[in-house]
Amino acid sequence: VLAVKADLAKVQLFIPVCVESGEKIALSRRVDRHWRLIGWGQIRRGTAIEPSSNQPNILPNRLENQI
Repeated sequence: VLAVKADLAKVQLFIPVCVESGEKIALSRRVDRHWRLIGWGQIRRGTAIEPSSNQPNILPNRLENQI
């Protein structure tokens, strides 16, 4: 979480996600081998990145086993 103001939060994610502005999202985390909802909201804006086919796997090893 980078900043919080009233009912808005600015967050920076560790891995990229594919969403459109205006989409509703849920934030979850794993607690004791179970997924728990920790937040929800709506995407207001973000930074677009160009996909690249020559990049290695972007997922950290700890996430590869959970997907």
